[in-house]
Amino acid sequence: MNIVKKVYPYLQKQQFIFLGQYHLVLLVLPILQEYEDAGEFTKEQKLKRSLVNNLIIYGIFGVFGGLFMAYLFYIGQMKMQRYKKLKKIILYNYKQFLKIKNIQIKIQKSNNYFFYLQILYFFIRESMMDFFACLSNYFGQLLVVLLLGHGLVAIPRKYLNLRSQELNLQYYQGQAKSIEANLLKSKFQIEYTIKQLYFIREQFKETEYSQLCDYIIKVIPKSLKNQIEKQSLIDEKFKGLNEINMNKIIQLHKEIKKQLGDYYRNETKWNMLLQNIFLIEDILENQYSINNKIRSTFWVERRDLIGNFFDKLQWLWYVKLKSKIFFGLGIIFSISSIFIVYCELCIFFNINQYQSIINIKQDYFFMQLQMIAPLLYISFCTYYGLFRIQYSGFYCFFKQQNTDGPSLLFGSINFARVSVALCTNFLKIVRVNNTTYEKVMGQFDFQIFGKFSIFFFSFILVLFTLLNLFDIYDNLLQKFNLHQFEFTPQSKPDDIEEGKKILYKGFTFLINIIFLFIFLARLQQERSLLSRQSTNLNNFAGYMNNFSINSFRVSHFYHNDEENKIKQEQKKAKQIFFKNPKYMNQQDDIIKV
Repeated sequence: MNIVKKVYPYLQKQQFIFLGQYHLVLLVLPILQEYEDAGEFTKEQKLKRSLVNNLIIYGIFGVFGGLFMAYLFYIGQMKMQRYKKLKKIILYNYKQFLKIKNIQIKIQKSNNYFFYLQILYFFIRESMMDFFACLSNYFGQLLVVLLLGHGLVAIPRKYLNLRSQELNLQYYQGQAKSIEANLLKSKFQIEYTIKQLYFIREQFKETEYSQLCDYIIKVIPKSLKNQIEKQSLIDEKFKGLNEINMNKIIQLHKEIKKQLGDYYRNETKWNMLLQNIFLIEDILENQYSINNKIRSTFWVERRDLIGNFFDKLQWLWYVKLKSKIFFGLGIIFSISSIFIVYCELCIFFNINQYQSIINIKQDYFFMQLQMIAPLLYISFCTYYGLFRIQYSGFYCFFKQQNTDGPSLLFGSINFARVSVALCTNFLKIVRVNNTTYEKVMGQFDFQIFGKFSIFFFSFILVLFTLLNLFDIYDNLLQKFNLHQFEFTPQSKPDDIEEGKKILYKGFTFLINIIFLFIFLARLQQERSLLSRQSTNLNNFAGYMNNFSINSFRVSHFYHNDEENKIKQEQKKAKQIFFKNPKYMNQQDDIIKV
């Protein structure tokens, strides 16, 4: 920090934190993201690939940014905001430079080219820093209004739909079609890539390519490799692979990593879908239960006193309380969304309605609550949209630890990028001036844009909210086949009917497997019961009370008459034994066997 103060004496601690985050987002995280996404086989090759890709992106943005900044200089819209401070710093540095060189020369600004070159250097550096920080803030605000426009509609809709288990069941049934299609698609893609690897390994034996293919194949699970028959490897599609190079192997390695991640995620989503549907059906079947318990496939009924209490509490939550609480939250979130959109509309008419609401009661705690509640809701809606957006084939977030490294880094970049823009957007809504945030961060707006940026982002927010409210956004993406930019997909009546058919097939297969396991477990239980009866009849108290087996000797078994008597007496003893209600279940088990 001392070094920073010497170089930038005008830089505050909070600004240093922001600049550290800013450079982390622009420089460090993108390099790590490309490193994780690379298909090379060594760390050096991955790092090289990451640096090359990022340098290309930085070069493109640098060229366009430089041209735009030159245009701003030309029309005179970029101000020298720190010219006076820079002038003092440069004069100080210049005098120190002359003192070190033992040169006693009077500074003549008109003839000292070094002085003006240093001024130009500092000015360009500071101007470019302001310029790129401003562009980053504009991009962050655009991302905020897009995510916020989705969250303002999706969150109230979600909680209002959760008021009924029937609506929730229809939602999951509608998702079955797309999830199964994505699962089959990812499986076919993996099989096609595996066939390519097998073909290359056979065609280029005893080469480096064959060894790399073996390295890639080892990553693939055996369950997927065993499904591919060797007869299907010779295909006309692979005739173009006779000429192979290292870039093709790297591309296959990158593809197989991505395809395996997609397959595991889709498989997890399918299993979670089945579990959610099973649970909802169990809740619907037990909502009028006399015992006030949910008898579910996934829960074991507890017998003790505390377990019985928790079972009833669980039934009370799922059947009685959950729907009412979520419906109330849906109403609150709907009112909050309408209030945020109304405040954005007030910007067009130059009405500060939010400030008039704050001034109703001049209480410090009440004022702070009025300020922090909308900010928390805006943050909740924005980050909800960030978690829900899925760039299919690129970056997305999944549950149960199925999110890959590049997606996590992508989320980190956007989390950091959204935070500053979120505060800026909120201050524009409340229209509070001279805040500590503005003193620390400064102004991010160019004079060339003026108030246009405020109206532009407010207009985009209102427009995108209406597009999500009437499902126009999803319909446009489906019409132009841009599913990779979808948030959470919505279910249609046709999808619900097809989903029911797909789930019926899946349920039939799953139920057969469950019954098979139950049958095997029951059969094993009955076998163990018969084994205990035939080898150690002394364990049955009923036999000991009605008939003493120990009174028989081994010599009696050699005579038929004695054997018949023993069998008859044993039969009578069993009949008396199984008449006791305590042991009637064991009689049913023996009869079934």
